[in-house]
Amino acid sequence: MRKPYRVAIVGCGRIAATHASTYRRHPDFEIVAAADIDADALGRFQDGFDVPAGFSDYTEMLAETEPDIVSICTFVGLHWPIFKAAVEAGACGIVCEKPMFNSPSELARARKLVDESAVKVVSGHMRRYGAAHQRARELFLGGAIGDPVFIAGTLEGGEMAEMGAHWIDLIRFFNGDARVEWVMAQTNMQDKRRWGHAVEDNALLYMQFENGLKAVYEGGQTVLNGDLYSLLQGSAGSIQIVQENDLIVSDKAGVRRENFGNEPPDAWKAYGLEMPDPPWNYKWDILLREFVVWLEGGEEPGAGFTNAATATEIYLAAYWSAIRREKVELPLRGADFESDEWPGEILVRQAKDGRRS
Repeated sequence: MRKPYRVAIVGCGRIAATHASTYRRHPDFEIVAAADIDADALGRFQDGFDVPAGFSDYTEMLAETEPDIVSICTFVGLHWPIFKAAVEAGACGIVCEKPMFNSPSELARARKLVDESAVKVVSGHMRRYGAAHQRARELFLGGAIGDPVFIAGTLEGGEMAEMGAHWIDLIRFFNGDARVEWVMAQTNMQDKRRWGHAVEDNALLYMQFENGLKAVYEGGQTVLNGDLYSLLQGSAGSIQIVQENDLIVSDKAGVRRENFGNEPPDAWKAYGLEMPDPPWNYKWDILLREFVVWLEGGEEPGAGFTNAATATEIYLAAYWSAIRREKVELPLRGADFESDEWPGEILVRQAKDGRRS
């Protein structure tokens, strides 16, 4: 396919601005259209990013502009119909925000559609390209702190599917993207709503990997060490990742700190791009460049559909564990893959029934 790739963006909110600014830094992409049901938001977006065509209906946009790439930047409840429409319209690539899908049945249908088509899909899991995270993974899997034993990831105020999807993906990234065998989880799901659906006040997710490593994700109002924190425990030491930029490495030689700030890794520097604003968006640059390589016949990147669908399945399985109050095996099978409802709504109903009993 001839470059630049023609891009259409669905949903013109905050995260769409990140997509658009990243596309504009890269000569391989040209934004040709955007769609949003909010005319004011659409107009501001078009003016801010010089987008020539605007639509209130994404299906009309896809039919009229026939984009190569579609960025899905809406709430999760709209992802599947837009995803399906983009594939049917002939898009060769999709950049889909996380959380990727709303229900187990949507995930199953999306996997089938990807398998049956030539579309290439990446998610918004750009945190795996952060310099501190890359360094921590290198040390953890390279034996710097002995054999990998345990991983914890915490996110203050972060729902398990929304921002928590980043940490679920990161936990797998730190463990070499190994397969998760089963999960157990609990949530405090009451009356809180964000992103168009029910969300929890607190969540705790326990994961068992096939290589024996165990992991925990904690999200909510109060969490271990507060805000953004990861702990990688080995048999001979540990690595703490604080605020995504600082490493505290404890090994046989003692304790040392490595600070990365917003300094991009060498992989980014080779692109010859201007520094993004804000600087941490270099992670999006790396994601997009790896996407281009994949589109041109290279290997699927870490943020590709395989890993994104796996992270999606894990958070959906976690909610089902909370619903069923038992361990849930992966991959999801049978009835667990038939539900077409955001599982948080089921948890809210259970909570209300419990209050009435």
